[in-house]
Amino acid sequence: RKEDIKARFFEVTGCGGFLLSYTVKYLDKYFKIGEEIVCYKDLDDLYKKIVFYLNHPEKREKISQKGYKRTISEHTYKRRFAEIFSKMDLKNIK
Repeated sequence: RKEDIKARFFEVTGCGGFLLSYTVKYLDKYFKIGEEIVCYKDLDDLYKKIVFYLNHPEKREKISQKGYKRTISEHTYKRRFAEIFSKMDLKNIK
């Protein structure tokens, strides 16, 4: 089964949530793993990270805040469409 980058990565972080996710190819192009979101490699790693972040709410909150700032500054629909329109040479569309 192939995993892809889904909207939920941006929806969760865009709402200020803490995201602990499976690893997806190219996700590191959108977020700093371990700083803005957290990824696990296998079920053992997932369990360890769940326990760690439940016991360290300040670290979880710091990651949530960084993920939120990254999403709001770089990963909004407005920004994505502006990039698309620019490549299509449609600069005056708002």
